[in-house]
Amino acid sequence: MKIITKDNFFNIQTITTSGIILICIFLFAVFPTQGIFQEIIISLIFLLIIPIIYIKLILKKSLADFGVKPFTYRKWKENWFMITILFAVMILIFYFIAQYADFSNEHFAKKIISGKDFWYWLFYELVVVNFFIILYEFFFRGFIMFYFLKGFHFYSIFIQFLLFLLFLDLTNFLNLDAIGYIVVTLPAGIIAYKSKSLAYSYLFSIISIIIGDVIFIKLLS
Repeated sequence: MKIITKDNFFNIQTITTSGIILICIFLFAVFPTQGIFQEIIISLIFLLIIPIIYIKLILKKSLADFGVKPFTYRKWKENWFMITILFAVMILIFYFIAQYADFSNEHFAKKIISGKDFWYWLFYELVVVNFFIILYEFFFRGFIMFYFLKGFHFYSIFIQFLLFLLFLDLTNFLNLDAIGYIVVTLPAGIIAYKSKSLAYSYLFSIISIIIGDVIFIKLLS
């Protein structure tokens, strides 16, 4: 099976798409913002709106080609065993991280282990975390991974993972506070790769991170 060839790597479209990806990541990292509203707007522009415009107007492809497909029982039936195994692995990884990592005061869970801020934590998980997971799923698993899927096949999972680490590093978020997002990136990529849909990797990511935070709170309290 050919993975990388001159035709699928050294071509104008791939070079242009790679440039758009890197520009979006870099501009997101350096663009000045003040307040949560501006952060939301910038996030939407560089991680969602620009990629969608590029896909529709330049690549002239459907968003379905980039994993934007609905949840279906047939696909769940085909992939439930793999998803369950990966989910169990995630729980074990979160457990060992909570047991042995030195969180100090970095992780959000450390700030709410008193149990006094339950509703704020619930809002944080279901709104803030959920918002960024949707953007990360679309930009990294959808836009990046599904674009490189044709030329790089399974290796596109690692391309999106490495670019996500670069993204976190440039935004000064490559720390324990982002551990949940980091840990789910590879398995979420595997799930999106196998199911050809972001619906399953999204559900896997949000459920894994919420349960991971619950584990951190429980073990750190």
